[in-house]
Amino acid sequence: ADTAERLVATNRAGIMQTLPLSHARAIARIQGVALASPVRFVIGYWREAKDPISVAMVEAESYLALSPEAVLTPADRAAFLAARDGLIVGRQVARRYGWKRGDQVTLTAFNERRADGERSWRFTVSGIYSGKDGASEAGLIGHYGYFNEGLLSGPDRVSWVILKARDAAANDLLARRIDEAFANSAAATRTQSEAALGRAFLAQVGDIVGIVRLIVGAAFVVILFVVGNTMVFSIAERTREIGVLKTL
Repeated sequence: ADTAERLVATNRAGIMQTLPLSHARAIARIQGVALASPVRFVIGYWREAKDPISVAMVEAESYLALSPEAVLTPADRAAFLAARDGLIVGRQVARRYGWKRGDQVTLTAFNERRADGERSWRFTVSGIYSGKDGASEAGLIGHYGYFNEGLLSGPDRVSWVILKARDAAANDLLARRIDEAFANSAAATRTQSEAALGRAFLAQVGDIVGIVRLIVGAAFVVILFVVGNTMVFSIAERTREIGVLKTL
């Protein structure tokens, strides 16, 4: 959601780097923080790898409290909170894949493996949410505890921490306070509004596109040099034959 009210604490080294779970606990105790919730994003797919989807692994109670734009019925909310392997899906995703409440779905992660070495994670569709005020309905939400306990390696890490200040007018001050608290840690933070994080993410995607274009352009130039060099050597090696052919 494009909002300046919620803040997001990410790794200062980049949004693709993770933070220790202990950071989320410490942020929740910082003066001025009303509520904080860790989020870990998992990229995978359901049946076909060419159709990737992402799942936000969250601590349900705090995350739902921070995300009023994800509208759930009381029954769906209760079912999600009660099911350890529960999964909340947006209406758009449910229509796309034909998922219904109670369905068992297996998602394959690209990187994260379970303790048995497999990359497949089984979930139960607990509910379907609708987006309030035009919010995205393409998200999936799972339980961080279920995912974290089953990881083969790299547990107790989060993608970022979403939080809300007691006073939105003090967001800038709170962001500096959080970043100063972890300035000397192994994983320094950068705290900003969700809107700013969204712009940073889009800028990073844009940089990737530019890098790909540069690589393709450089490869094309190299190919031209290789072809040209081959032609020059070919002609140089057949100078006598070409001269005879011209004489004839």
